[in-house]
Amino acid sequence: MNATKHGFVLIPDRNTLKEAVALSQKVEQNKLTLDLSLTQPHLTVLQTVFKSGFDYRTALKELRSYAGFAQEPRTILDEVTLQSTSSLENIIWWKVRNAEWLKTFNRELVEKLESSIVVPEDAERVSFATPEAEESYRRTGYERNLNAYEPHLTIAVTDETVKAPTTVYTGERVRLHQLAFVEHGEFGEIRKVLATEELPISWDW
Repeated sequence: MNATKHGFVLIPDRNTLKEAVALSQKVEQNKLTLDLSLTQPHLTVLQTVFKSGFDYRTALKELRSYAGFAQEPRTILDEVTLQSTSSLENIIWWKVRNAEWLKTFNRELVEKLESSIVVPEDAERVSFATPEAEESYRRTGYERNLNAYEPHLTIAVTDETVKAPTTVYTGERVRLHQLAFVEHGEFGEIRKVLATEELPISWDW
């Protein structure tokens, strides 16, 4: 399924963006160029292929009122650690812990928007690492939604022999200030921002 993927993403605070870019620059042979403008680090909430004519602007306005954004905003992302993924050996993630609300948000988004999602026709010809990945692909055309969804910031895409930076952040709090609808690139990076909504949360910056 090679159609262009779009998604709803959360843009974190500038300090987190700067740290993510700095970590990305430490990785050797990194195929992913992160910066603070277009391809900025982000936390994907839902990535998929939508049907032609999908009204993403209306959907974005509705989603900004999601109840999870208003619950203990200072501790939305309690702990953040840098890890390499197990099934995608050449992708390095800055993983998010204590974010069950994000997993719930992803599932609810799929259910809410499923009628607007393009269902892949090649699922029978694709091999999957887990049953969760298969269900996600069959329903959304992407293997990391629903029960296979893991909140993270992508730091690097490298040769599989390159290791993740050893820096580990524990208890780091991330402030999310913007919800955006974007076009994704080959590695899940932001290729184009199509619409944004400020989140209804007030923080001290």
